[in-house]
Amino acid sequence: MEDKSIGLSKEEVIEKLKIISELYLETSRAAYEIKNFTPEDQYERKCVVPTFPGDYENESTRRYLEHSVSHEKDDAVKQMEATYRRTCAPKKPKKLKEPIIKEFANSELRELEIKKDTAKTKSKITLIVGVAILLALLPYFNNILTALVGIAVFAICAYIFLSSKITVQQAEKTYSEIYNAAMEEYNQQKEKTLSEYEQQVAQQARDYEQRQAEFEQQLSAFLGQYCEWRELYIQHIDEEKMIKEQLENDRKQGANQLYEERYLPAKKKVDQCNDCLSEEYLPVIDTLIELLKRGRADDIKEAINLYEEIQYRERQLELQREQEERRRYEEDRKRQDEERRYGEQMSFQREQERQRQREEKQRRDDEEHRHREEMSFREKQERERKQQQDAERRRQESERRRQERAEFERKQAEDRERRHQCNTCALSGRCSMRFRRSNCASYRPR
Repeated sequence: MEDKSIGLSKEEVIEKLKIISELYLETSRAAYEIKNFTPEDQYERKCVVPTFPGDYENESTRRYLEHSVSHEKDDAVKQMEATYRRTCAPKKPKKLKEPIIKEFANSELRELEIKKDTAKTKSKITLIVGVAILLALLPYFNNILTALVGIAVFAICAYIFLSSKITVQQAEKTYSEIYNAAMEEYNQQKEKTLSEYEQQVAQQARDYEQRQAEFEQQLSAFLGQYCEWRELYIQHIDEEKMIKEQLENDRKQGANQLYEERYLPAKKKVDQCNDCLSEEYLPVIDTLIELLKRGRADDIKEAINLYEEIQYRERQLELQREQEERRRYEEDRKRQDEERRYGEQMSFQREQERQRQREEKQRRDDEEHRHREEMSFREKQERERKQQQDAERRRQESERRRQERAEFERKQAEDRERRHQCNTCALSGRCSMRFRRSNCASYRPR
């Protein structure tokens, strides 16, 4: 462009540039309005989307379901069904803990066992003492007094022995009765506990099945409502797309109208008035005016050269600042890398120490666990051994009692036979072996 400001005074050049600046400012305003023009949305919405269907415990679940599926897709209904099942379906109930049934135990039975054992021990000691005294006095039986004393002591011991035997028999009978009653009560309680547990499990399963059936009905109703809502939603989306296209057309028409009515006239005025400055310097025309006012330049050419020089220095300073920033950035990055490596090293060492402590703790826990298992196993073996010993002892005691009872009954039968034999014998009044000998050879029936 040919500079027609040559020959004008400095003040005339400044006034001319001010006029060009005002005209260019009007052009810039028109360009800004064109760029940011937004038409007013006055279109009526015929399709209104209702609230997302369904009853929920909180609104966050409704919002999650509404935004979890792309409703425009063809398989939206299937996706919504899967999401609804995953979100709202009743959870499977947790398995009930099985009841802990304690082993059979009864303190009263233990007391009876102690009483029975004490009576047995007493009877044995009494029998041994009586036999010992009788054997000790046996050589002195030629003395009538000594024989009477020995017989009296033996009779007392025999009486105590028989009393203890009776006490043992009574204790055994009572033990059997109490044991049977306690065992029956224990079995009834055990069956009741297991029956209640099975009823709870069955009731839990029935409740879950009922909730599942209710959920299926709820899901069917929800899917029907969702299909209706989805149709309205798709209509709303189509309507919004159409309105968006119309608004875009309105924006283009409005921008074209502003361009023809505002921008082109302002641009024409600038072109008619501007005969001294190229278009690339119009955005900095106020800077050129300021340089001329301050006397740093005498004409437009000097002002442009000074502006270019200032811009060059600023670019150099900006380059130096960028280099300095880059250097500082590199130094900070190196420092951060060193700190990071140091932190990683310390973290690695701490992690190794924690790992060592965890392994040591795990080792101690494993040893304690093995020790507890071993002790539990030994205790279990000891209990089983004692149970076996107790069972064997009870079996032996039962066998011994049965044998003693059989022996006692045999002796009673023999005694009854001897008495019957002697009572029916014709020599009973003159016999020195009366009631002492079975199958007597001198037996004479009356």
